[in-house]
Amino acid sequence: MTSVFEHTRFKKPDHRNILRVLLALTFSIFLVSCNDTQNDEIESVDPSIRINLLDIEEPHTAYNAEDPLANTLHFGFELRNSIQEDAAQYLSLLTYLGEETGYTFKLHFAARHSSLTEDLGNNVVQLGAIGALGYLKAKSRFGVIPVVRGLSSNDKAEYQSFFVVRPDSAVNTLNDIKNHSLALGNKDSTQGHLIPRIMLYKIGLTLDDLASYQFTGSHYNCLQAVLLKETQVCALQDTLAEQYAEQGLVRIIKKSEYYPSSGIATNKNVPTEIIEKIRHALVRLHPLSEHKDRLYGWEKTEMSHGFITAREEDYTKLYHWALQFGFVTSGSEK
Repeated sequence: MTSVFEHTRFKKPDHRNILRVLLALTFSIFLVSCNDTQNDEIESVDPSIRINLLDIEEPHTAYNAEDPLANTLHFGFELRNSIQEDAAQYLSLLTYLGEETGYTFKLHFAARHSSLTEDLGNNVVQLGAIGALGYLKAKSRFGVIPVVRGLSSNDKAEYQSFFVVRPDSAVNTLNDIKNHSLALGNKDSTQGHLIPRIMLYKIGLTLDDLASYQFTGSHYNCLQAVLLKETQVCALQDTLAEQYAEQGLVRIIKKSEYYPSSGIATNKNVPTEIIEKIRHALVRLHPLSEHKDRLYGWEKTEMSHGFITAREEDYTKLYHWALQFGFVTSGSEK
């Protein structure tokens, strides 16, 4: 078996070469073993992407709360696109954070059958990029602390979910979905699960009213399910939906209202002074200008315009929806 990394050239995301060349089959195998993805996703990545294995913590080392300044801070994330694309984007962000704060950061891939919520709560990672629903679950169970929310391309710390179909689909409105199949993202996803459930609820439908539904694990996989005709409708995050709609590959049939965007949160083991230093560095990040050359592909993310400070009360509205659908319990914090 030949690794997809072996015959490609690396394009540096900035002049400091923050993602150094990796010519190893073992990393490709590691990605598959640590994530619920299929081999065809590994084959579909941007061939210019290279990952520096030294920036990925394997095996994981324990975090020492008694000496926080001596620690490596482990950063987790919820899969959105291909594994390598997500990793390259977050590694460039962690390089920026390390340079700005003086702390050491490592990227962590969730083990199979684990989740970012669990990893944050169990101190496997100390911080991570997490959606609103994941944050609400982690807050209610483990007291996770919101740090920043991402600003999208319209400079809002809010995002939407879109229902998309193939251009030739007979499905034209959300009301048509009842007799068709639906693909969703991850069960913990705000844009890929919670918001679509809200949209269906508002027209009097539940998932059980559909012909069938499936959770695909990520927005990327959901989109592929539609493109490959494995399902008829996909509930997708707005950035990816608009990108593929502009290319004529999908058609948008319904947009949601705006809800609080994804952000970055820490667990309660991280000292306040470290959280504030990380927050300050993220809020002063300017991905479109001053810091553009220090990031890889950040314009493709849902945090493309940077960050604003996040507060617990930002999520009150979504908390009540999450409570209604049973994603959090009545004893949960807001």
